[in-house]
This record gives sequence, structure tokens and C-alpha cells, in this order.
Amino acid sequence: GGDVWFEMSRVNFSKDGQRYTFATWEREKELLRIYVGDSASNAKPKILLERRGNVGHEVVDVVTPQFTPDGKELMAVLDEQGFRQPYRISLENGEATAILKGEFEAHQILGFTPDSQSMFVLSNRDDFAAMNVFKVELATGAMTSFGKAGDFHRTTSVSEDGKWIASVAGQWSSPPELKVITTTNSNKTTASKTLTNSHDPAWNAVHLLQPERFSYTNRHGDK
Repeated sequence: GGDVWFEMSRVNFSKDGQRYTFATWEREKELLRIYVGDSASNAKPKILLERRGNVGHEVVDVVTPQFTPDGKELMAVLDEQGFRQPYRISLENGEATAILKGEFEAHQILGFTPDSQSMFVLSNRDDFAAMNVFKVELATGAMTSFGKAGDFHRTTSVSEDGKWIASVAGQWSSPPELKVITTTNSNKTTASKTLTNSHDPAWNAVHLLQPERFSYTNRHGDK
């Protein structure tokens, strides 16, 4: 309180409950830390990673370190190269290694497959005006998208077995609704099912114009 701003992420435990991890941000010191502790010990958790300076916004809610299901690796979202993406944090020395490559956001880790080989994230890799769900192969960084192209996915959860995704998703031409997506169906047209119909059709009478997306290139050459 007062002149000191201190934030702490939620505490995440390894699946076996033996270890826990969390992140802290001290705004006045511009100090980001990731801690790992032993659940069976009274010892203070150790500082695994430390960053100073401008490390991005929405700090601890985005960083949110968490263990893979096998407890062998720690993942966290960092802003090391100008985009928020998941990094593998060494439990031995705190070294951060990028999992993805490219100029796009992948700002939220949603979960993992039970074998700890894959991870689910929210990312705008294919469309900067959208936010889709992707499955990431941890060994290679290969990404597979789910959900309808152009949809902005919010409030997204992945089942513990990695077979189902639930998300509130919509876009310019369709209001957001709760959708469920199966990750085991290779046919993307049948992999998604809309569960809700929460928008009153009476609004269609006043929706005389539908927004249409367009793009242009500015004087700097940016699209």
C-alpha cells in the first residue's frame, strides 16, 4: 500500500504437490522475480529468475509460472523479445529459453497434455485482430490452431486430458458465444460446437450495417 506497489501471481503447484511457484513484481524497483519452493519444507522459496527494467505490462497475471504435468519443467510468459511468449525456465539455473519464434503475442498458457509434450496457449499468430487457441509442441515449437479463423477467444479453459477446449469466442460478424472444441478431430469444420445463444434476435432489426475489416499500409511500411 501507500507508495509501494507489490504484486504477486497466484501460486501454482506441481501435479504431485511437492513444489510450488509464483511470480512477484515490485513496480518502484521495476523488479520481476519468479520463485520456486518445496512444499514439504519450511524454508523460504528460492528466486529462480530475476529481471529488472521494463519487462512488459500486466506483469504477474501474464507471467504466471507453472509446472508441466510431469513436474520436470517450468513454463512462464516473458517479454524478452518485444512480444509476450512462453519460455522454458531451467529449474537448475533459471535460464530462460524461448519456445516459439516470430513476431506475435502468445500471452496466456492455458494448460498441457498429460504427457507434458504439448502446451495450449492463446495467440494472435495468424491474425493480429484475433486471438485463437493453439497447441504447441514443446520439443519443436510447432503450432496447431483450433477454433474459427478470425475469432477472438476469451475466458478459455482446456480439459485436463487435453482433448477439449471451452471458450467464449466471436468476431466482427458474429457476437461472442460459449463454444466447445475437440482437439482430436482433424476436421475443423465439425470440431467446434456452439453451446449458447445469448443474443436477442430482435437486435437484428437495428443492425443495419455490419462492420467489415480492411487493412492498409502506413508511411512506415507497416500493415
